[in-house]
Amino acid sequence: MQGPDTQGPSSPSFTSFSSPDGIAFCRNIASKSLPWDPHDYQLEGACKALDGIDVFAITPTGSGKTGFLLVYILVAQAIANDPALCPGALRTRFKADPCMLVFCPTKALEHDMEPKFQAAGLSTLVINANTTKAAAAVRRDGNLWKVGLSKKAVILLSPEQLATPGFFSLINDPSFAARIMALNVDEAHLLDSWGAQFRPLFREIGNVRARLPGNPILIALTATICPGPQTKTVMEFFGMRQCHVIRRSNARYDVRWIFRTTDAGPTSREFPELDWVLEGDRRVIIFCETISFAHRILSYLRRKAKHLPGYKDRVRVFTSISSESYVSKTLE
Repeated sequence: MQGPDTQGPSSPSFTSFSSPDGIAFCRNIASKSLPWDPHDYQLEGACKALDGIDVFAITPTGSGKTGFLLVYILVAQAIANDPALCPGALRTRFKADPCMLVFCPTKALEHDMEPKFQAAGLSTLVINANTTKAAAAVRRDGNLWKVGLSKKAVILLSPEQLATPGFFSLINDPSFAARIMALNVDEAHLLDSWGAQFRPLFREIGNVRARLPGNPILIALTATICPGPQTKTVMEFFGMRQCHVIRRSNARYDVRWIFRTTDAGPTSREFPELDWVLEGDRRVIIFCETISFAHRILSYLRRKAKHLPGYKDRVRVFTSISSESYVSKTLE
């Protein structure tokens, strides 16, 4: 006599998310919440992560690296809400209230990612020096770390938060630690440069991972890392002993390089070669090696733009020491 069919007639039967049926399953779930159809390489990475394998995705700027994270957490949430969606053998790795931590090197990246997650219906929290200060100013007991304990699918953090009492209290809370399914690092190549110089806390992400129960998977994202020693260093610090690597060409054929010789240098106070940026209404970004250099260019261009309406808003500086309100207005 046959035993009962515990899976049910309509239960999925794939044995891994990376299988053709598993990929189709994940595409179907993600497409319900996303305004676009996931790319094959996004599904490839997300499905490997759902199978419990670390992922190192090296894809061009603008290729949709956030999509790896969106597909991953959307599928995890769908299975948490309805475990019957997933074959029984694969359910054990999913949490009841799944959460992933996303480490970003800049506040601007955090605020750029936040609406993308929210647009997909994911409850998202940004924790950095500015947001914690703002929360405390609104309410005396305002504590974003307590907000993150439950019902937040995505928490966006700067590496500096790893050294705060609030972060320690969060990961030491057993109920929260049990929710973490993944750690994600954007611009992962910076661990090798910034982590070795002025932001050593980048290198603590792997240690945090080792402390968490269940060894959550790690998804590292970048457009700029060289094969060989640099990649090996980053993988070692993250504890990625075995991982699935996706490497796509970062050649941008829609970008044209124009080189111009200038008389002005990093110590100059006059930059006539940049006068052209004030013409027309195009958006222009000028990258400077130091904050001091940026402010000298800012002062010069504002002097040249005094005859233009709203010239102070037309020429703005964007640095790590700018206030959050100023940065938000600049990004508008």
